[in-house]
Amino acid sequence: MPNVHAVLGVIAGLVTVAGFVPYIRSIIRHKTKPHRATYGIWTAVGLVTITGYIAGGASTTIWVGLVYTLLTAAVFLLSLTYGVGGLSKLDIICLIGAALGIVLWVTTNNPQTALYTGIVIEAIGTIPTWRKAYSHPETEDTLAWAIDGVGSLINLFALTSFSLHIALYPLWSFLGGATVTALLLRPRLRRYVSS
Repeated sequence: MPNVHAVLGVIAGLVTVAGFVPYIRSIIRHKTKPHRATYGIWTAVGLVTITGYIAGGASTTIWVGLVYTLLTAAVFLLSLTYGVGGLSKLDIICLIGAALGIVLWVTTNNPQTALYTGIVIEAIGTIPTWRKAYSHPETEDTLAWAIDGVGSLINLFALTSFSLHIALYPLWSFLGGATVTALLLRPRLRRYVSS
């Protein structure tokens, strides 16, 4: 009989893939404009984070991280043509912070340092998208972010250990995506409340 946690981890990965479908379709239709700095940082950090996560002992919850890494790289490539940002002061600060974090990981060569540093850098990389979701919610795909949140929530239930180095990445994935979703829904909720 299959392990329930392993099955939930795979389901979480599949839901995450499903979230990228409307996102990529929306990019190609010129509706969504992914932030170049965010997706560039996420691509680089995804490689570091997933490596540290696997080396740190994660198994049933690796699917969301692995899917994020591969599909984020695809979105980054699309952002070069269809995206926005990348050279503002905030973007440059985030890019420098990400580069310093990657250097820290390479110099320590410690999987847990890679994991924690990667999560911090991902959060730094999310700042331009949080800002964009707040200021220009029409440039993001709410459905895709909501699906991503569901995948990340399922991934939390796939945890077999609640030790910090295993639980932190799924928790960050959920909170980071849920924050973007909330920012995107904010204008709709405001209109709903005022009507």
